[in-house]
Amino acid sequence: MNIAMNKLIVFPVTEGQLDALKAFMLALKIRFEESEVKPNSALKQKSCMSRNRQAKTLRIDISIYHEDIPDDFPLLERVDEDSYEWCVDVDIETGIIKNWPQGQNRKMNVKVSDTGSYYLLDENKDIIASIKGGYVPKKIIPPKNGYDKYIDIQIDESGKIANWYKKPDFSEFRWHKNV
Repeated sequence: MNIAMNKLIVFPVTEGQLDALKAFMLALKIRFEESEVKPNSALKQKSCMSRNRQAKTLRIDISIYHEDIPDDFPLLERVDEDSYEWCVDVDIETGIIKNWPQGQNRKMNVKVSDTGSYYLLDENKDIIASIKGGYVPKKIIPPKNGYDKYIDIQIDESGKIANWYKKPDFSEFRWHKNV
């Protein structure tokens, strides 16, 4: 029987614990790497940004009930009589929604729960990582630390999302194998 583990797991250990862990892993023929790791957040940021291709765009794809949002909200697409789809691309560096109609200052506060899909795209618009059917990712969509079930954002006249993270955290995304 073979078990493949391809996930980065980092935890602090003492010298004695490390020796015992090495012996255990060797007995199970598990390959591991020893390293001196500093803060977890630095590790997460480094591991996400050291992929072969860097994420340039965040695609937000959410379903919204018609009573939760005005019919004239920019970039909505009616799915049926009860719901809309809001699928937008946001420049990760600037927080600006692409194709936003200039002059439209809007606020969005909608319940998404676990039905949203979020994609990281590279410079060629290829999907390199995703969250499908998930909660609102934390530390990428403001306000700080996200709202889990809600997207609550303010968008200015140029399409810029207020309080956009300067260094977003992509640790909740599942990276695709071709990355």
